[in-house]
Parts: sequence; structure tokens; C-alpha cells
Amino acid sequence: MHENLYILGFLNFYDIGLGMRPDLTGDGRGLEFLNAYINFVQSRFTPDKITLSVATFNQRAIKVYRKVGFKDIDTFMQDTNGSIYEFLRMAYEC
Repeated sequence: MHENLYILGFLNFYDIGLGMRPDLTGDGRGLEFLNAYINFVQSRFTPDKITLSVATFNQRAIKVYRKVGFKDIDTFMQDTNGSIYEFLRMAYEC
């Protein structure tokens, strides 16, 4: 499953960036993609927790993150793509 991650989206290990190709969203692949990511990170790096930030308007992504076990930490405002948006910081305890 891990070898196919590049087909579905991208990820970044420093300031966790996670996203799927827009043409592959909305058909239930998010849960599999997120679980593959978590399994990969846990097997390679054994972290205590994984954190991420997501725009609060992205309710589909937030729903998937919560379903897997991410918990809300706080919200903050961030300049992104020429505007200011509210983001939700979330954490997953490994």
C-alpha cells in the first residue's frame, strides 16, 4: 500500500503537509490514505504523536482526521493563498 502513496497525494514530514489529488477526493479514499500515512510514519520514525493543521472550511478532511483518532488542539489564523483563513491544529497520539 505505501508504494502507491505518490499516486494519491503528497505528504511532508517537517510541518506535516498532507493532501490528496483533488480528482481523487470525495469517494472514500481519504481514510485509506491517512491510515497508510500514519502506518508509514509510525514504522519509520516511532513518534509519540503526529500533529497537523487543516483549514476549518475543509470539513471533509477534518471528518476523516477525527474518524482516525486525531483530536482538536486549537485554532489559529494564517495567511494562505493571498487571504487569511482559520486553521484547526489536531494531534494523533501514537
